[in-house]
Amino acid sequence: MIALLFVQPAYAQAATESDLAKATQNPVSDLISLSFQNNANFDVGPQQKTQNILNIQPI
Repeated sequence: MIALLFVQPAYAQAATESDLAKATQNPVSDLISLSFQNNANFDVGPQQKTQNILNIQPI
């Protein structure tokens, strides 16, 4: 997974804007999307602790 973080910037620099526009319209193109979602919940449980949830969603 860490390797994907280093591969993506090299591809993005080599591609032109029109190539990226075409790739986004193609459902089987070789694009990677990595989404992060962080949720914090306060006063959870009997001890009123803080809960932090990080969701990583590779697409």
